[in-house]
Amino acid sequence: MIDVCHTLYSSNTTFDFLAHYFSDDPRYLRLEKRRQSVLQRVRARLLPGPDQVRADALALLEGEDQTTLVMAAREFVKSLPAIEVTHSYLQSQKSRHIPVYLVSSSLDIVVAELAQILSCDGWFASELGFDGGVCNGQLTTDLTAVKDRVIQSHFKGERDIEFVTDNFSDANCVPLVKSFRPVFQNKDLRARAFWANKPTAEPITYD
Repeated sequence: MIDVCHTLYSSNTTFDFLAHYFSDDPRYLRLEKRRQSVLQRVRARLLPGPDQVRADALALLEGEDQTTLVMAAREFVKSLPAIEVTHSYLQSQKSRHIPVYLVSSSLDIVVAELAQILSCDGWFASELGFDGGVCNGQLTTDLTAVKDRVIQSHFKGERDIEFVTDNFSDANCVPLVKSFRPVFQNKDLRARAFWANKPTAEPITYD
């Protein structure tokens, strides 16, 4: 199992997709400015919980056609900047005939496209809600910080799993898998310190 954002790609694919889709929309530009503000960054660090900016950004998708969104996601993923070391890891797993699943809190329309491009065996992601082929601007499933539920429900307690991710919130999966491999940049001292005292495999690091 392998994460997507900042694990396989140097991107927060949810916000980057929305920026791609709403490139000329002043409503999204205002939200992005709010997301990048110092106040918002401090709040996210000190008060973990539901991401209101994310919810407000996704609400902009209300009324958008499902086919149009899928086509936009297909175009968007073509330009994502890959993290080569984790792509090499993914390919090595496939060469050993080990099933590879993407598991991400990013949007299903994006993760589905990436899973197809990478020839993965399956994928799990946060699911956008649609009513009659029209987006309702909400998530029907959100995998943020609850990927342990994917392991428990879809893999039925199978422990012969290696999980690769950059997310601190995925630490709750450590006791559920055979091997948990964190991913972070060499310069990220906070990540190095966070994972140092946890029972994980050797991390995957990159410049």
